[in-house]
Amino acid sequence: MTWGPRLVQVFAPDERQFLVTSEGDGAVFGEWSPFDVGLRTSEKPAAVAWNDGGSSGKNLRVFVVGDDHQVHSNGYDDETAGWYGWSDLPSNFYGFENGPGATSRGINRIDVFGRASGDALNSLEWISSEQDGYGEWEFPPDPGLVRYAPAAVASDRQQTSVDRFDVFAVFTDGTLHYITYGPTDVQQWGTWQEVPAPTKFTGGPAVTSWRPGQFDVFVRDDVSHHLMHSRYDGTAWSAWDEMTEFEISEAPAATSWGDDRIDVFVIDNERRMLHRWHENGDWHSLTP
Repeated sequence: MTWGPRLVQVFAPDERQFLVTSEGDGAVFGEWSPFDVGLRTSEKPAAVAWNDGGSSGKNLRVFVVGDDHQVHSNGYDDETAGWYGWSDLPSNFYGFENGPGATSRGINRIDVFGRASGDALNSLEWISSEQDGYGEWEFPPDPGLVRYAPAAVASDRQQTSVDRFDVFAVFTDGTLHYITYGPTDVQQWGTWQEVPAPTKFTGGPAVTSWRPGQFDVFVRDDVSHHLMHSRYDGTAWSAWDEMTEFEISEAPAATSWGDDRIDVFVIDNERRMLHRWHENGDWHSLTP
């Protein structure tokens, strides 16, 4: 997750299922260090930077699905330069099999997503300025048949005047789909749209955007287990690129901190996390 230009922080569960973290400048990262031993998770966490309207912009929340199959959150407080500690999101009766995904579409707004039992997408909204807390979990009118953890990306309403986010998920048949919330006169969910692809996928996708209306999506091929990439330019999807010649063992992660900048993270079969970035029109090599 990016906090600002050349300030990237990565979170992942270690072999004991406790979160560890590493921070870097987008090219070189520091050593892994324990983040918190108060909560176990076997799922990839979601981290989202959000804006409270202040000057620093250094606000971050991390979301995980715990071994209780519920979503929990920890947040960074810029005033105290420390973390709040884990808190529980509203309970979901069905529990979560995978997830979470999270994104922010404006000041004091975070949307959280997960794959509930029954392969349906659930969503929940946090609006600090209105209610200082989370709403209730809801099914979109078209909940889909989600197999793995969803990923989400939003337009910043303060910059684009568009109140929109898009959620991407691999369905139970291995196809990749996305669903849009807004923008219409009345904010509402759309319906799932399939992303054209010559292959099927396994594991949750990663998605990021460095300009409004454009998406870069990364997902694991179902047969080769290589990392695949496609870009939507606002009109059409590009052909899929094969970005690794080796198998990756987990769902990828991706983020962006500026124009034409993308950072992608994968875990190989030796359980190493590798990083590749796109800048000034070129992809740079994978590095540990």
